[in-house]
Amino acid sequence: MEAAGSVVGTRSTWTPPAARRLARAPTLVRCRAVAVAMQSQPPPSVRTVAIPFADLKERGKDLSGKIEEGLGPNGLGIISISDVPDFPALRRTLLRLAPRVANLPEDVKEQLEDPDSRYNFGWSHGKEKLESGKLDTFKGSYYANPILDVPTTDDALLSRYPSYCRPNIWPADHLPELEIAFKALGKLMLEVGLMLARHCDLYVMQHGVGTFDGESLEQTISRSRCHKGRLLYYFPRQFSTQKEEGSVSSWCGWHTDHGSLTGLTCGLFMRNSEQIPCPDSAAGLYIRTRDNRVVKVTFGEDELAYQIGETTEILSRGRLCATPHCVQAPSGENASNVERSTFAMFMQPDWNETLKFPSEIPYHQELIPPNGALTFGEYSERLVNKPKCLLPLLPDRLTQVLDAERESPREFQPLPFHYIEVSKLLFDHARDDISDAYLVRSLIEDIRDVRFHKVESGLETISGRTHAVKLKNLSAMEVNIVRPFMVRTLQAFYKHDSPQMIQQADNAGSRSTPVTDRGPREKFITNFLLSFTLAERSEAQVTSEYIGVILNRVVYVGILRPKQFLNAMVNAER
Repeated sequence: MEAAGSVVGTRSTWTPPAARRLARAPTLVRCRAVAVAMQSQPPPSVRTVAIPFADLKERGKDLSGKIEEGLGPNGLGIISISDVPDFPALRRTLLRLAPRVANLPEDVKEQLEDPDSRYNFGWSHGKEKLESGKLDTFKGSYYANPILDVPTTDDALLSRYPSYCRPNIWPADHLPELEIAFKALGKLMLEVGLMLARHCDLYVMQHGVGTFDGESLEQTISRSRCHKGRLLYYFPRQFSTQKEEGSVSSWCGWHTDHGSLTGLTCGLFMRNSEQIPCPDSAAGLYIRTRDNRVVKVTFGEDELAYQIGETTEILSRGRLCATPHCVQAPSGENASNVERSTFAMFMQPDWNETLKFPSEIPYHQELIPPNGALTFGEYSERLVNKPKCLLPLLPDRLTQVLDAERESPREFQPLPFHYIEVSKLLFDHARDDISDAYLVRSLIEDIRDVRFHKVESGLETISGRTHAVKLKNLSAMEVNIVRPFMVRTLQAFYKHDSPQMIQQADNAGSRSTPVTDRGPREKFITNFLLSFTLAERSEAQVTSEYIGVILNRVVYVGILRPKQFLNAMVNAER
């Protein structure tokens, strides 16, 4: 789920939706599945595929059907294990220690920090960033390797891979029970994870991939020295006053784990030191599916859940699939002053494990050398240092813009003036650097369609008595929609705006006044058309406000009616 050094930005793993023709609707523009799911209707809740522990521990048991349903190409990338011995007690013991860690004296917590590991060992609070770019002060984390206290003493490795190789830090003098509980739960989750990994190997081999084109997932995990546990504590807040309320990723942003396998516990909620049920049914883990849907995923509090990491997806040639996921916080009055604790166990290859990346899996190909081989440490190093797109093209933000555009039929949300053109350039030339590029592209196209429809709706309001139509916050491309038709309309204006045509309009009931002096009008039209070639936002906005004035005059003399203009616009734009 979420761990520094083990998480990368969201990356879409499904096939992009087929291209579609620009659509117009009388009320709302047709939109894609993800945007609809994240709009007015809450995402559906889906139960994980569950495997009884008794079946899992049988090495010869055929669980390929369950593995494919939960972790295969059409699955959610998550599966749960039920009836694991000792797990419920170990979970409660450790998760109840999370608030005690968070409430240690500040000077003690400062001693438990490890900046040299990028805060990937010991206590970490306010060191990571939310999707908004702000520091995340909503939760604190305690990181440790539950298997090895000292993974290595090699100074070169400690310097190169500090997030994997640094030694554990424990509050032995202030909370000695933390080490015992942390290691007990972490080791159990690793043992169960190895059992699941064996059945994943069998499933992959059944599909002709061999043992991951090298060593099996089970063997890779079993000999690794860089597993990482993360105890998370979400501080109590007045949720009803938070701006993040309602965002599906308000507690943890969209991301895909880049390790092999991630073990998860169900969260434990408390208020005033008393355990309570989750106060909001919408809170919890959300996953993006292969067909671009967002679903809420649930599993029992006494079940262990496991998610596939990106490395396993690549090495299994897509037979086991990692999925982007996030966590939504509870909201509303019932969620006030509620704290939450949970634990994640990241199982990943050893830093020296050589990975062979098949060419048919295109993810992060720019990071892979010609021979297709990297150690996991090298791969992680390149992945973490990979440049990220600096533009705020995050799905949740774009969804908020889309919702605001729909809710305000007469107003346009302020967007970058060249957002359509810049987005196209980024998708064409830097798609791999955009988190969840397919979903971002989908949302931007939906925003564009809604805004184009609003332009049409605004122009449809023009009548003989309309003095102007003000279209504020138009982008360059949206202004350019009108420009070619304005040129043709003004050409018709020159042709028909004569005393004879005006007299005919008067005979038909028009109230227009003959105009014989064309000099000032020619100057205005010339300046108007010239201003449309300017790139500055302010100039383009000013000219867009004159569109209604020109069209009003055209309609007034009976040359072109708004409906005809709009039909011509739609047909030409297509």
